[in-house]
Amino acid sequence: MTQANDSWFSPVLAAIKANARSGGYILAMSDYRPLLIQVVADKCGLMLRDFRAEILKPKGWEAFATPLSELNEFIDEGGGMIMNAEALLSTKSSDERTAWLSRFSSRAGPLAIVPLVVFANDVPPSPRKVVLDPATLPEETLLTRLMEM
Repeated sequence: MTQANDSWFSPVLAAIKANARSGGYILAMSDYRPLLIQVVADKCGLMLRDFRAEILKPKGWEAFATPLSELNEFIDEGGGMIMNAEALLSTKSSDERTAWLSRFSSRAGPLAIVPLVVFANDVPPSPRKVVLDPATLPEETLLTRLMEM
């Protein structure tokens, strides 16, 4: 998952360095690419944490009723690269989602990055919103797509 030019993730590193490696960040992506998310987590020295797998999946059908406060608690337990937060965000109204995204991207606390695809455009431009330019990303091959399944 590397290429000769790894500059595609440098905007992420620059944004978190500018804020002393703390607080909440949005990683806006055009496509869901778990391997790229893992690479960014590794480059930032962050643990990859899957909110859907760890919190929502054990709840089964009751997961839809999970309050956003549980996502906050999950993030506050140590930050990290928080995968699949969109699973919970998709169950909330547009107003709730927008308010949460605004609070998250201005929060203090441990470094946490939430990758977004579906709701990436709901987050206004901000120094804590990093948009990955699809033209600069490593090529996605059939093999990497199969590995992500």
